[in-house]
Amino acid sequence: MSAPALDSLDLNKLVALEALLRHQSVSAAARELGLTQPTLSQLLAQVRLVFDDPLLVRTGNRMVATSRAAALRGPLADAITSVRRLGQEAVFVPGSAVARLRVACTDFVAGLVMPAVVRRLRAEAPGLHVELQNWGARRAETLATDELDLGIGTGSRPLSGIYQRKLFTDEFVCIADKNNRAAHRNWTPAGFASLPHAQLSVKGVGTGAVDAALAEQGLSRTVAVSLPHFWLAADFILGTDLVLTVPRRLCAALTARSPGLKHVPLPLCVQGFTATLLWHERRHHDPAHRWLRDGIVEAAQRV
Repeated sequence: MSAPALDSLDLNKLVALEALLRHQSVSAAARELGLTQPTLSQLLAQVRLVFDDPLLVRTGNRMVATSRAAALRGPLADAITSVRRLGQEAVFVPGSAVARLRVACTDFVAGLVMPAVVRRLRAEAPGLHVELQNWGARRAETLATDELDLGIGTGSRPLSGIYQRKLFTDEFVCIADKNNRAAHRNWTPAGFASLPHAQLSVKGVGTGAVDAALAEQGLSRTVAVSLPHFWLAADFILGTDLVLTVPRRLCAALTARSPGLKHVPLPLCVQGFTATLLWHERRHHDPAHRWLRDGIVEAAQRV
């Protein structure tokens, strides 16, 4: 048998041959495959030419396999089974799964959402290793590489090949030390702008939503401290004259932990944000990846 002859064997012919050898009956194999007997007889004639062997020969009222066909039966059945498995969705068993998944997010989201996710991991899927990374200056495009599996960002624009799923929305409020006299006044936008500010920024530099809102009114502020770490913010505000604009959820957590902090309403409208789960299409159907995504969404819905 020459290699060129094998090129004429497509998957349909191999499936038909496997059924014929298993049943040793054209009519029974045709019923299983949903084909007519003439069609299957035609396929049998074609594979006979490829293997240069009759494969099935009639003996009385039945067909029997030739020696060549008998030798083909086992390997052919194994090959068809393997091919069929390619079309089956992988079964994901959390308790026995072993994988490493990298998730990039701000420490605000990490502290808000991920502890509940890790508790579920340890209870249901202890073999999944989740590596948390700082979102920082990362871009969603990083998800197309092997460096990152999931990202949680804000204000993410639609990108080709990137899936997005909304986690939660939040708005901004202000916090200050309770002993800060300015925290007990009714601020005007101009009065708010004149105060010394701390600023939260995942990049550590640059302007943000507060600056944009002030600029709309022809105002600007003086930033005394820029912080990339949300959950450490209270340590920089307590005992100082600084004010800090934070997400409402972070404000609730910080003021609960630090009684010395005071929540102060903002005197102007600052655009809120949406936290969005991001992943690349290359991981969309990965069962472990999907399980983790669902766990993150469930945890975010409870914050």
